[in-house]
Amino acid sequence: MAIIERAAFMAPISYRDVEFIFVDSSVLGGRKVAIKKFVNTDRQLVEDLGLEQRSYNVTGYVTLVGDEYKENALGTTSTSYLDKRDRLVEALEAPGTGKLVHPMYGVLYEMAVTSYTLNESVTSVGIGRLDITFEISNADGLPEADETTISEISSANDAVLETSRSRIEEFFDSKPELLGVYNKAKEKVQQVADKVSSALEFAERVTDEIDKVGLMVSEFQSDVIALATAPQDLAQSITNVFQTINGTIATVSATFDVYQEFFEFGFLTDIELRFDTAANHQSNLNNNTLNNAINANALSGAYLAASGKDYKTVREIDADIDILENQLDAIRNASGIDASTLTSLLNARESTLRLLDQRKQQTNTVIEVETNIISARALSYQYYGTDEEADDIAKLNSGNGIAMEGTVEVFSQ
Repeated sequence: MAIIERAAFMAPISYRDVEFIFVDSSVLGGRKVAIKKFVNTDRQLVEDLGLEQRSYNVTGYVTLVGDEYKENALGTTSTSYLDKRDRLVEALEAPGTGKLVHPMYGVLYEMAVTSYTLNESVTSVGIGRLDITFEISNADGLPEADETTISEISSANDAVLETSRSRIEEFFDSKPELLGVYNKAKEKVQQVADKVSSALEFAERVTDEIDKVGLMVSEFQSDVIALATAPQDLAQSITNVFQTINGTIATVSATFDVYQEFFEFGFLTDIELRFDTAANHQSNLNNNTLNNAINANALSGAYLAASGKDYKTVREIDADIDILENQLDAIRNASGIDASTLTSLLNARESTLRLLDQRKQQTNTVIEVETNIISARALSYQYYGTDEEADDIAKLNSGNGIAMEGTVEVFSQ
């Protein structure tokens, strides 16, 4: 009885959505290595082949707890210890991989059970002690993305688009009664139109959406004068641009690149008008409002695109994180970013970095190895037992896949 009562307060854990009681856990990790021994000497070389996938050893119990135990004792439910045990055993023995909800490590995807032990005794009927070993299995691709995390990024993106739209409506004004404001406003809107056109010019689009993108760009270019005098229409047109990018570019990677084309828009080229006049104040406000809207919309869209990219190496993930962080720094250092937009961006950043950190654990690192003259195909066989990585190894080494020697780069998988 003591074990059952205590178990009700232990941390929950589940595999394939079947719950049991967590007691403790250990994690086995380290580095993958290849040990090369030198002939006629006691020297050896331990080559680092990258991070080893973690394995999770979990100890727990399967038993009735709380209301389950009370209802069973009173005979008000047909659920028994045997039913609960059999459901868990079925989940542990099912083929393929499943989702492990671990109280210490959160949600872990693509988890395979490599072994388990279930100990039962006549001295403790109704309580089964479990020892389970879980391994990550992602040979067929990246682990399933955490839909909750992606949903958080998408929601933050929607919030940024909505805030940017409302701020353009509120603060952008061409004020024809103020000398020079209208012309400067028209020039700024034209800059936005030109940036939209150039960013989407070479992007590979989804076939049935090509006309939609082309029409959007041409309408933006032709309506510059009208948009400069209608903040609501301008705000909606800019929102439409960023909403259209998400659904019309052929690949997620290309979508990320398109967003990057908008980064630091206006930050490096706009000149702050120094004389303290009403006209200069409004022109500066117009520029800052549009600059911040374009840059914030682009960054939030890039966060969402990064969450769906198929990364080959950790180095690629780190490179994209650097790009995103530099854009965030540029926005923070610019004039006039509002608290609501910045908060939404920071929410998206936190969710994106959390997701990319999960991806890093399942993605190859690029490592350097020393070799005599060898082809990429032979090197692929040497490290992976197949020639499937030969082309990628050649690309890592400046396309040279025929005769490589000295320090060459390979993947850590």
